[in-house]
Amino acid sequence: MIRLFVIACLLHSCSLFGQKAEFAEYDWNTFPAQPVSDTIQPVNGCLITLERRINEFYLNKDDEFEEISIYHRKVRVESHDAINRFNKIYIPVSNAIEVLAVKARFVSPNGKITEVPKESIKQIENLENKGSYQTFAIEGVELGGEIEYYYKVRKRLNAYGSVTVQSSEPKTNVEIIFAFPSRLKFLTKSYNGFPQFVETSDTVSDKSYLIAKVLYISPLTEENYSAYEANQMRFEFTITHNTYSGVLRLYSFSKVSQNVYNNLYSIGKPGKSAVIKALKQIKTEGRPTEEKVRTLENWLKSEMLISEDLSGEESIENMLRLKQASQFGITKLFVAFLLEMQIRFEMVLTCDQTERRFDPDFNGWNYLNDYLFYFPDLDKYIVPDNTNFRLGLIPSYYQGSFGLFLQPLTYGNDIKTLAYEVRKIPLVLYKENADSLNINLNLNLDKMNVDADIRRVFGGELASSFQSFWKLTNADKQKELVSSMFNMGTQNTAIRSFSTENDRPEDIAVHPFVWNVKLTANSLVELAGDDIILKIGETIGEQSQLYQVTQRTLPVYVGSLHNYYRKIVFRVPEGYSVSNLENLRMKVEMVRNNQVSCCFISDYELLGNLLTIYSTEFYSEMEYPKNEFEAFRDVINTAADFNKKTILLTKN
Repeated sequence: MIRLFVIACLLHSCSLFGQKAEFAEYDWNTFPAQPVSDTIQPVNGCLITLERRINEFYLNKDDEFEEISIYHRKVRVESHDAINRFNKIYIPVSNAIEVLAVKARFVSPNGKITEVPKESIKQIENLENKGSYQTFAIEGVELGGEIEYYYKVRKRLNAYGSVTVQSSEPKTNVEIIFAFPSRLKFLTKSYNGFPQFVETSDTVSDKSYLIAKVLYISPLTEENYSAYEANQMRFEFTITHNTYSGVLRLYSFSKVSQNVYNNLYSIGKPGKSAVIKALKQIKTEGRPTEEKVRTLENWLKSEMLISEDLSGEESIENMLRLKQASQFGITKLFVAFLLEMQIRFEMVLTCDQTERRFDPDFNGWNYLNDYLFYFPDLDKYIVPDNTNFRLGLIPSYYQGSFGLFLQPLTYGNDIKTLAYEVRKIPLVLYKENADSLNINLNLNLDKMNVDADIRRVFGGELASSFQSFWKLTNADKQKELVSSMFNMGTQNTAIRSFSTENDRPEDIAVHPFVWNVKLTANSLVELAGDDIILKIGETIGEQSQLYQVTQRTLPVYVGSLHNYYRKIVFRVPEGYSVSNLENLRMKVEMVRNNQVSCCFISDYELLGNLLTIYSTEFYSEMEYPKNEFEAFRDVINTAADFNKKTILLTKN
């Protein structure tokens, strides 16, 4: 994903003097110890008995805003697994100007305190591409004791952000504190049951505090078909005003409009010349608008190397010369070309709703992580930095979410800024993400196996997941994928031949991806005396099952809306009759608002010796409340039950 590339709103003061940070001397005993109720029990061998976060904003000696960030945690460990999970600590320091303190200790069940020596702390640069960390291990941890640590970092101002406070471990004594000069103003909002912040002020020190406390946060376990991260307790914050330097709103939708204009729409003469030169190669002139846009997108996504490791500040002319761009850079290239081609478009800023749902009522930059392009004349979208998608198709984690739509007030050379509007991004209908499977089966009585002739057609997002890479994959890997996808029964299916159609990235959102497969399934037939049992349900491949013994805690998240159609044609061998067919008739529907929302339906017809089996399965809504989980699960499991269906061939 592409992160918003911004020039920060200046937060210099006009005070001409620095301030002393109140929490600069924070240590173990700055706050009194908090008791833990006996009624709160560990889960999976651990209980977080304290979690305190403090962010203090202050003016340094150069009259620039910085912050002190403090994280303090205690963890009671009552299993060896919990010890292994918590005795190694990683502290993020990428944004640190100075690490002021890192302290850790273990308190045994009998009260003995063992501190971690300073020399045990090691620095790791760019851990798993997530930036720099300091790390240490706490030795000698005993069951029933507490691991406790805190770190204190002086860092550059973080003017807005999101913090998740819930996890799979139970927590007690959770406390969040923002401390700042009263001439700064903040906007905060809590989600998924976390309490809202309470603001207090100290007129003597001219400081304000935003504080949220909660005695107990229950553990939240990830579940199948759920947007786990989006449902965790969290809060958002942003600075809204700095009255040291002015009264205008900071980090608002209107501010980001100007920021995006400055960073993306200001091309410059060298960049404009490079774009005009490239357009002569792309040859879009005279084509219909959709064809122009599609041609441009295919060219940029095939000619340019797109990598988040590249600099986001490279010039347009250099990106085109080097044929490489960052995720932000490729977005800037799209803008430059579209402006030169005079194609009407809107920028859309949004975020992945499986991580956080865009809140249209929170006027800040918090949700403006990713860029899309919307073309009003085509009513279609582009994801500029994602090569797996093309015009008319965007990932499901954006669909149905809100976005900030930006459009020039005027077009041509008179663009000076962007107007904005918060709107919903539409859902792609389930019929567009289709998986259609047609199977012709023939039973080989001599070898007691089944030959299958298959045509399978993918549409929408299902198709793009293969079209984006198929031509880049070697023959051995292709065969391995086909064997996995078209396996019937146990791993004993022989692929005799296969071919594909519409298998290029240029086919994404234009043509369906088609498989033509011939195979022999060697595990579908069982003998029962003179009779034959055919595992007809396994011919469509393994299906998902949804079994959950615990009570559902999260809403259902389907993700990509989709539908499956299956048609199996089987010629009953001469000299045999077929029975057990009524078991093939299945129907489970989930009805919402007087309409079928999702379903699995199967049926059959027998004409002479030709048996045809049909099944339909679709999911037309992205989310369901947790109280409708059982109805949703019934549909999923009915589809899986079809896998177990057999027919009986009896010798006449």
